[in-house]
Amino acid sequence: MDNRLGIKTIELYVRSIDKRVVVSDKEGMWEINPVSLSGDMLEAGDQDLKILVNLKTSKVQAMTNDLFYTLRCGKQEFEM
Repeated sequence: MDNRLGIKTIELYVRSIDKRVVVSDKEGMWEINPVSLSGDMLEAGDQDLKILVNLKTSKVQAMTNDLFYTLRCGKQEFEM
């Protein structure tokens, strides 16, 4: 799905020992640091992008360069 931020995927590794968030766009992939995980809400960010993800509804709020976006994402889960 196209969006104004150009984000293709947001991969959340929230159940692993090392919690991390990987974002991909047309230019590649990069990792942003999880800031907090509380209930169904995950907050993550770096100097370019800050996101708030509702893990239950897959709704993503993203902020970059003083612009605020709301995205609705498809959800896939995988556990080992």
